[in-house]
Amino acid sequence: MKRNLLLALFVFSVLSVGLYAGGTKDQPSSVAPGSTEAPVKIRLAIQPGDIQPTLGQELGYFKEEGLDVELITFSYGPPIIEAFTSKNVDFGLLGDLPAYSGIANGVDITIVGTYSTSETHIALAVRDAANIKKLEDLKGKKVSVPFGSNSQPLLYLYLQKAGLKDTEVEIINLSFTDSVAAIATGRIDATVISEPNLSRALHSGGVSQLATAEGLKLFVNPIIARGEFITVNPLQTAKLLKILDKAGKWAKENRDEAAQIISDFSGVDLESIKLNIDKRDLNLALPKDRINALVIGADQSLSYGLLTQKIDVAGHIDVSYLEAAGIQ
Repeated sequence: MKRNLLLALFVFSVLSVGLYAGGTKDQPSSVAPGSTEAPVKIRLAIQPGDIQPTLGQELGYFKEEGLDVELITFSYGPPIIEAFTSKNVDFGLLGDLPAYSGIANGVDITIVGTYSTSETHIALAVRDAANIKKLEDLKGKKVSVPFGSNSQPLLYLYLQKAGLKDTEVEIINLSFTDSVAAIATGRIDATVISEPNLSRALHSGGVSQLATAEGLKLFVNPIIARGEFITVNPLQTAKLLKILDKAGKWAKENRDEAAQIISDFSGVDLESIKLNIDKRDLNLALPKDRINALVIGADQSLSYGLLTQKIDVAGHIDVSYLEAAGIQ
């Protein structure tokens, strides 16, 4: 959703000064003189094990910047879109397909950044006893994936590469958490699953990783915002992105300590969190290649019947808040 030039100039000139005046990158910064934006509660939708928002809260970064942020945890992406529809959250961290679906259904969504880019944090995990040695062996097998999640398009990419139709496998709609339990107990043969649940599945015993998304799809997981909220609160939007960026860099530089904090907060096991940090690029920026990946992802989802109409993804991306935060 393109903002007008006046808003973009306001965000860039006022916010960039406000974010950095009177403080270094690692210190609380002052608000630009004359700013009249009133503090509000920011309701941020996350998923278990999400890195930057958890550290932003637990390390006190939000408080240092004068932001009142409430973290609301959802099991996966589609329920976050439902919360956007009812205006119960203001920002969300989720996969690309749920964001596409929200846009297609007219939900007030603007993509303001990415919290994770990777080709290896989502993979196909297979039960060893199912004797799945190559993608073609999925034929006739029970494969789980959360419908509406960004793991679902990857399943179709696997099937396409194997020359299989979706009718030649039994696709089962299970959440990531339920998939971990189902593959461990033999109720399914394989699952397309993302970190940190991928590592949990592999650690359950008798489960192996068969394929990642390498060479098939670059996953650019968007930070989405309610357009109505960010239009009224541009300063706090840019400050939020600045904090998430800072938290991501801290996680990469202090991986073990970060993993412990996130594990304690979310209940996800420590080793899974460590691998989750390792596999993800946590830079929030949206350069051209990442925007292109989002556009391609939407086109792929449409071709697989996961979307019912073509959407203008680029038209729902606004990088001016990243620019104001000094990230883009």
